[in-house]
Amino acid sequence: MARAFFVKCIIMNATLNDAFAKFIGIKIVQATPQCAMCELELTSNHLNGVGVVQGGVLFTMADLALAVAANADEADRVTLSSHIDFLKGVGKGTLLAKATPIKIGRTTALYNVSVVEKDSGVLLANFQGTAFRIK
Repeated sequence: MARAFFVKCIIMNATLNDAFAKFIGIKIVQATPQCAMCELELTSNHLNGVGVVQGGVLFTMADLALAVAANADEADRVTLSSHIDFLKGVGKGTLLAKATPIKIGRTTALYNVSVVEKDSGVLLANFQGTAFRIK
């Protein structure tokens, strides 16, 4: 019971305190140490000059999913480093970012995040990030 309440608080806190993610419309849909997922319904405001989702939107989704997963076990972690590969562009639909841990150590944790078009499952970007435990 306490654990479920804590996870719900993480989702609410991350949603309320991440002003940029809130501003562009990202919603946290799952938060556990093993898997965090964020969703975004694309609008014209998310597109670049050639009509596909802007890379910064994909990066923000991936980084937020990593942050939610990395902090879902009551640790305080921040992103230490990250890398993203943009694989395909889309101009409409709902995007889903899913973060899963590769290795969780005492002070650092490595995560993989895939960003897909939700309905088709087409991989749009692959992100790898390292989180550092500050407390």
